[in-house]
Amino acid sequence: FLPLETPGRVVYAALDDLVFWSNGLEKGLIQHGEPVAWGGKIWPVASEADRFVSPPAGTVLGAHAGRIWIGDGCMLCFTEGAGGFHFWQMATGYFEMPGEITMIRGADDGLYVGTTAGVYVLAGMDPGQMQPRRLSIDAAIPGSDISVRADDWGRFDPQNAALWTSSRGVCLGLQQGILVQLTKNRVAFDAPASMVAAIALPRRYVAILHP
Repeated sequence: FLPLETPGRVVYAALDDLVFWSNGLEKGLIQHGEPVAWGGKIWPVASEADRFVSPPAGTVLGAHAGRIWIGDGCMLCFTEGAGGFHFWQMATGYFEMPGEITMIRGADDGLYVGTTAGVYVLAGMDPGQMQPRRLSIDAAIPGSDISVRADDWGRFDPQNAALWTSSRGVCLGLQQGILVQLTKNRVAFDAPASMVAAIALPRRYVAILHP
């Protein structure tokens, strides 16, 4: 049960044994099965405390490299690492993407970010060294992304990968920013979908598309 005061689609991201959630206006986390506050803490080094605030709410969440990543419009924000998920540096802790963010999904060596301007990869683990690189002009449909093992989906090296649906079909994001269109020339949509509910089953990807 989540103590929501405002309506809105709730998104989730898991980091270790914590589950973070937001509906774009409210946010929180689930710890040991109980909802608790996300943010509202004071940075432990007093001389640096004015640099850190609570993370913003967002409409898309993801986890990568020990941080929670938050999509709010075109802003891709990231929390502090090493357990600092209650803190965000408002002045520097973000990337401005060229379109509204629709997906945030980590792979072993980078982060896949879907926007209305296409899908980007940010290679690496340190946000200070990461830069967005566009892989596709086809946007990821919101709600379609899941985390998978790549070797369950073809003759790929064992690795954590991102799977999502675009207007052209199902895509797989591998290490080193390699994008594979799994259904190329085999799937066509009569009309674009605005939202997807997706789940991974053993060697199956089930997606329910909403117009």
